[in-house]
Amino acid sequence: MLSSFAGPELPMKTSGDNQQKVIQKPAFTTKENAMLEQRIKILNWHHANGKNQSKIAKHFNAIYPNLQLEQPRISAWCKNEKKWQAEYGTGSVHSAK
Repeated sequence: MLSSFAGPELPMKTSGDNQQKVIQKPAFTTKENAMLEQRIKILNWHHANGKNQSKIAKHFNAIYPNLQLEQPRISAWCKNEKKWQAEYGTGSVHSAK
């Protein structure tokens, strides 16, 4: 799914002989729900990399910014992980709320 970006790049700033281009970060307009495959990937990474839920959220916010992950969401996902792993094993893919 493509995301909306707010505005074009900012104009060039000049300081002496150096010219630097300042790029505006994209502003995402819609929050998305994680697909089952994304949740499984995030939970597997969580188990393989120290189980620090805040760091997991920060890491995956860079990859999936529209999910807007936070520690409480990762915690809730851990509670449903067995059900989702079984569902993922059957090949059924749905989005989470």
